[in-house]
Amino acid sequence: MVELHPAVELPLSTDELEELAEDMKDRAYAMGVLIRPSKHRTIHGPITLLPSTFPRLLYNKAMQLQTDINLLMLGISKDDEFLYAALKSVVPVDEFTRRLYEMHLQVKKEGCFKPVTLCINRTDYMLDCCKEDDEESFLDLSMVEINTIAAGCPALSTRLVDVHRFSLEQLGMSREKVLDRVPGNYGMEGVADGMVTTWRLYGETKAVLVFVVRPEESNKFDQRWMEYGIKDLDDRVKVIRRTLPEIGERAELRGDERRLFIDGMEVAILYFRTGYSPIDYPTEMEWNARLLGERSRAAVCPSVAMQLAGTKKIQQVLYDPGSIELFLKGKQRVDDVRSIFTGHYTLDLTPAGDEAAERAIANPMKYVMKPQREGGGNNLFGEKMKEALEKLRGSPERAAYMLMDRFNSPVNHNYCMKCGSSDLELMTVASEFGPFGTLVSYNNEVVFNKTTGYLYRTKDIKLDEGGLMVGTGFLDTPYLSSAEVICPSATQNGFGEH
Repeated sequence: MVELHPAVELPLSTDELEELAEDMKDRAYAMGVLIRPSKHRTIHGPITLLPSTFPRLLYNKAMQLQTDINLLMLGISKDDEFLYAALKSVVPVDEFTRRLYEMHLQVKKEGCFKPVTLCINRTDYMLDCCKEDDEESFLDLSMVEINTIAAGCPALSTRLVDVHRFSLEQLGMSREKVLDRVPGNYGMEGVADGMVTTWRLYGETKAVLVFVVRPEESNKFDQRWMEYGIKDLDDRVKVIRRTLPEIGERAELRGDERRLFIDGMEVAILYFRTGYSPIDYPTEMEWNARLLGERSRAAVCPSVAMQLAGTKKIQQVLYDPGSIELFLKGKQRVDDVRSIFTGHYTLDLTPAGDEAAERAIANPMKYVMKPQREGGGNNLFGEKMKEALEKLRGSPERAAYMLMDRFNSPVNHNYCMKCGSSDLELMTVASEFGPFGTLVSYNNEVVFNKTTGYLYRTKDIKLDEGGLMVGTGFLDTPYLSSAEVICPSATQNGFGEH
């Protein structure tokens, strides 16, 4: 197991730890790193005490690749033939994907046109310890997934940077070193900038920006900070919050342009922070609300086509030679993006799918089985994966999943603080880094394409998945290190440049 060097020597003394924990908790509250687990209770979010180490070169690589990934996902969402070819085995056996795909076809058939498109993506990576020629080990990025809907925590991650810089200074690290090693995060401002750009291009100053949310939202403060960031950029923008049932009951289309109105207000943007799971659509009311947005002139983030582009099956197909080249031009760009796709395999009822399934059954600790979902908690590992694959032998239902190599991630050591608690536990952890990307197109021309901040999350290595809202994952910030052994291509391709 490869271990990354922590930002400071661990463990800390008992007195030092107790004092820092109290300071950190106060700082987190003061900076608004908050969640609301119930209507009448607000607490600080799950956070690490210190920033966790991440190689500087690979941080730069991930941040620089994001704009090309934005273009890749936009291209896929607009390519009906590619979507059909990729999803034709999934749609018959996955009800949720089928409903989304049929909605996409309906809207295309109706000829609905949106002048402005807004895409907010987050590409999640883990470090992977690989071997070159079975000799030298090195670290590189391996993509976990590309989130195209409800890519959360750009604002809380932005505000956490101050908390972690503060913790290192409290332990005696110089301000100069802290600023060099703990990179700034502009997730709140960057994503808000893309939203304001979209709102302005829509062209109606009285039109509102709607955050589509769940009725009970524990991550409300991340969304509120996003709202405040939007107002700071342009105080003319009015942000309102509505649930899918409220949209289904009270929204309507008006005129030949199909302008969307809710509660008498025209809507410029529907920004989804829900809608990525079947549980978000318990009745036809929620599905009708989603269709209303798709049929309207309003920018919808994401469109149903973009949500389909974020399915795991698309990710698996992009691993195939020749797929990325359909959407990106230039060998170096294609090679750089392809380098993050590690070990994706079909589970269709084909010889290749049968071979992949049997390989995973024989070696269940080497793979992870993924459905077409975002939001965490959906994947199958180890014996559960083996049992599922054995049960699905010869069944078309197997095509609803794809298979990935399981990463050999290096570990950090860090103290972790659960929501609302001062208690700390020194854990051996693995971390996941996710740059945000925001893209805006107007009349099919890209006018805004930027990497807009990042999310860094950490979990106990004993757990398969880390959920921020259920207490098994923790918000983190990267501590940039240059001492780790990096994949040679990262240096050769200039990712070390700021």
